[in-house]
Amino acid sequence: MKPFLHILALLLATLASACSSPAPVHFHSLMPATAPAVPASAATRAWSWEVTGVSVPAQVDVPELVLRLPDATLAVMERERWIAPLGDEVRAAVSEALAQRLGPPAGAAGPLYRVQLQVLRFDNTPGVDARLVLDWSLRDASSAAGVSLSCRGSFTEAASSGIPALTAAQRSNLARLAAVLGDALNVAASGRAPGCPG
Repeated sequence: MKPFLHILALLLATLASACSSPAPVHFHSLMPATAPAVPASAATRAWSWEVTGVSVPAQVDVPELVLRLPDATLAVMERERWIAPLGDEVRAAVSEALAQRLGPPAGAAGPLYRVQLQVLRFDNTPGVDARLVLDWSLRDASSAAGVSLSCRGSFTEAASSGIPALTAAQRSNLARLAAVLGDALNVAASGRAPGCPG
């Protein structure tokens, strides 16, 4: 009987310590899971590009993920965090997606096109969608008279419940943004004047 009581006491102690242990912190990233393949056209590209900076609203510029609930309130998820500052995550994810379309950013001796992003809304509603609204600009940094373009973009991706689904939906939004930026960069580099998407 004593061994049974000892094992029971040990199990109860283990359960009690498990209940009192804090839940683990989960870290999330907006970066795609796989590195981009370099397109063949990158070898002959005579221009460069870079994403120079990203600003994000103060309400979501925190380590924790911020959720927008269906009743319009916000929830800060203390144990669900970005692996890096949100602005850095957005910049890195867009740069990675652009590299997949255009090739590495630097290296060419021709014009240098700079992209700036100002995130206006970065909403994550569990079981509904992830929404990204931002102003973006494209400028030829190698010429004062070069192309200059400013646009607004809005992207929404449906998301099932759960944090991984929301981060995946925002990755999809950023990939769609990169497609728009890539098209504008290609148009500018061809000597034509790019325009904002309709």
